[in-house]
Amino acid sequence: MPDLFEQVIAEATLLAAWREVQVNDLEDGRVNEQVVAYSRDLFANLASLRASLQGGTYRPNPVYAMEIPKQSGGKRLIAVPAVADRIVERALMEVIDEHIDAVLLPWSYAYRRGLSVEDALHDLARARDDGARWVVRASMSWSVGSAVRGGGVASCPRCHASRRLLAPAHRPPEDLAAWPPTPSTMMNTRRLDP
Repeated sequence: MPDLFEQVIAEATLLAAWREVQVNDLEDGRVNEQVVAYSRDLFANLASLRASLQGGTYRPNPVYAMEIPKQSGGKRLIAVPAVADRIVERALMEVIDEHIDAVLLPWSYAYRRGLSVEDALHDLARARDDGARWVVRASMSWSVGSAVRGGGVASCPRCHASRRLLAPAHRPPEDLAAWPPTPSTMMNTRRLDP
């Protein structure tokens, strides 16, 4: 069986990841011009992406700002990764998801396939109904590299053994002013009222 990195950069994996990026792009009913531009020379773009991953020269691109409407009115500014970076992300998740999922705790909901905010809220309400009275909410931000080195990937022996799999996350984009960034954490507790 090929190592995880070889699975990530396989042509079939990158093509499947591209298709997922394309489908996700169409969810809001608008076609993103970056996705259209990438598709114009799709196979050459994927071959170039694969070569940069394989050669160790891949670097994440800067994100771009996009405004999306809020349900409550107004707009929210979000940072959107470049198409190639979304393809790499999807390819990585396709290959390592099952390995990472096995080491996550049952109450971890973020970035897990098949789990949503609604699932988290449902389980929180069930815990409240079963007698739980407090919840801790934590929001943490740090670099992808820190998360990869210290989070689920580091806990997964098969993922951690593939040094080439971790390499892109260990290299920061050149435009970061300070590396490594320091973790910042916001945490609060709240009483659960029925």
